[in-house]
Amino acid sequence: MTTTSYKKGAAAVLATAGIGALVYYYLQPSASKTAPQRFADFQKRFELTSETQEKLASGFSEAMGKRLRGEDGCLKMIGSYVSKLPCGKETGVLYALDMGGSNYRVVRVELQGSENETKLSQLKKKVPESLMSADADADMLFGWMADQVLEFVTSQGDFEKHIPIGFTFSFGAKRSKVNEGILMEWTKGYATRNCAGRDVVALMENACRERGLDVKIHACLNDTVGTLMSCAYENQDCCIGLILGTGSNACYVDPRKDGEIVNIEWGGFDQVGYRTEVDIGIDDISPNRGRQLTEKMISGMYLGEISRRIFNIVYPDSFPQTWGFETRYVSEILIADNDKIESIATDNLGFKGTWSTAHSEILRKVCQMVRLRSAQLATTLISVVLEKTKALENKSCSVGIDGSLYRLMPGYRELMKDVLQQRLGKPKSDKVRLLESEDGSGKGAALVVAAILNDPSFSTED
Repeated sequence: MTTTSYKKGAAAVLATAGIGALVYYYLQPSASKTAPQRFADFQKRFELTSETQEKLASGFSEAMGKRLRGEDGCLKMIGSYVSKLPCGKETGVLYALDMGGSNYRVVRVELQGSENETKLSQLKKKVPESLMSADADADMLFGWMADQVLEFVTSQGDFEKHIPIGFTFSFGAKRSKVNEGILMEWTKGYATRNCAGRDVVALMENACRERGLDVKIHACLNDTVGTLMSCAYENQDCCIGLILGTGSNACYVDPRKDGEIVNIEWGGFDQVGYRTEVDIGIDDISPNRGRQLTEKMISGMYLGEISRRIFNIVYPDSFPQTWGFETRYVSEILIADNDKIESIATDNLGFKGTWSTAHSEILRKVCQMVRLRSAQLATTLISVVLEKTKALENKSCSVGIDGSLYRLMPGYRELMKDVLQQRLGKPKSDKVRLLESEDGSGKGAALVVAAILNDPSFSTED
């Protein structure tokens, strides 16, 4: 290739696919190298070394400190207006709405005290992609959500009753009281019009009342807050709530704010100082380009696409469909034998051609590498929160965790424990319990409402 044609090729790539593709154009491995060599080359750029982890931890600690001092920064650090943890005696029938990503749930929660089983029933629907896009507006999206409330409440025989609700709204939202949520910006693939800057509590209540429902949303909270509350119902030392699912985020009990739970919105941490051409390429095609950079390295929404792009560097053009490599296939590949991996590649991922044992072995290694980096990043950030809040001084701390990534990805929680020990040392890490939180977005939201209704010091009146 001549110098002139090489420059023209680069310009064409930049014009059609953006800077991420240009980086890939220049950095793509030589075709003369073997597949194992191409994998090893990329692995060196992708893996989180101890030095890189320290830089990330230092940057994240500094970002938290800036926001706690009231300075501008990439972390939102949103106060939840929730400062009373469950005592374990909360009872009653309440409803929770859970809008956390591509799925939406209406949950009926019957609390019977922490010593008795909480009764949960739910209606779960996938949010239509048309309502997540810019083709839809707020009335369309929240109207559809209210339709699901009407359907489920009616099926439970509660249509004629007053319905107290906790609304788990797992997007960045500003609050001046516990039952308010002013959407700051959409994430997780949403682009619905006329929502940013508006109170989602008012939008939801109005849509429900238009359908004849007698509702009151007593609390609007992030899923991390609900996860912490659900875990704290049975574990009084719970001080952190963590989501590892479609998205990723954390909250913590802040002793400097009289125990108020603070929602970090850590997916927006953008001072990562570490991104590969794969990360840049994914950011380029995302609807929130340039934002949520950390979330795009950790969360389940992206791990499949990361794996697809890495494998295509090792074996070019193997998996052609963008976003076609779902994260559930990462989980399956991690525990599959070579024949099963071949079946997944050919039947589900669109591979055409001759598949070999070497393909299976490298694809497994890719998925292991992607899983490890995600767990390392999440646990590094958790270790910073533990140290920043001095949560382990003379006491233990439970971390309540919810989300499909933590619950379903083989080996993920074990990796988190290993990384925690590496970062904190065994004496401190032994004080930390990583606990799966039961339905934080449903049960946790109900517990917040129960605390409000049972405590006269709380007020949700305008």
